[in-house]
Amino acid sequence: MIPQLKLLPDGRYYEELHARLTAARRRVYVSMFLFSPRWYDKTVNLLADFTAASERGLQCRIVLSAAPIKIGRRRPNQETAQRLLNAGWQVRVMTGNRTLHEKLILIDYETVIFGSHNLAWSSISSNCELSVCVDDEDLAQQAEALFWQRWKLASDPDPNTWELVTPLALPFVP
Repeated sequence: MIPQLKLLPDGRYYEELHARLTAARRRVYVSMFLFSPRWYDKTVNLLADFTAASERGLQCRIVLSAAPIKIGRRRPNQETAQRLLNAGWQVRVMTGNRTLHEKLILIDYETVIFGSHNLAWSSISSNCELSVCVDDEDLAQQAEALFWQRWKLASDPDPNTWELVTPLALPFVP
């Protein structure tokens, strides 16, 4: 079967991701540098989409970067981790001397979305971003193998060790 590819510049990423999350039937795996739970556009609520996937009984796992990211006074990955744990997601955190910087989403057994988009408002409002959505079972198997490598390296979130002294200060975009 010929892979189906779709370029997702800027806000089209979120439209596609919303549609794919809504249609997902089996699983959602995510490996992400930044997932900010706070959005300033009422038309985009990805945290609700991710929560709904878990509520529908899908297998939902995420690996988040433990990089010391700070937006304003918030620590977005920590807040997202807690919200997703509360929604039934399995959450792991990549710590150590290497920063998890990838942006990878696997949906069911054939969809892979990857590129430059973080799950953050700045990816719509102030950055020029480009990601790709590929429907291909072979690529999905390769991406799943990579996801499991990250999952095994990551650990359960621990608020006592996740709070770092020198967070990366990112601009606050209201």
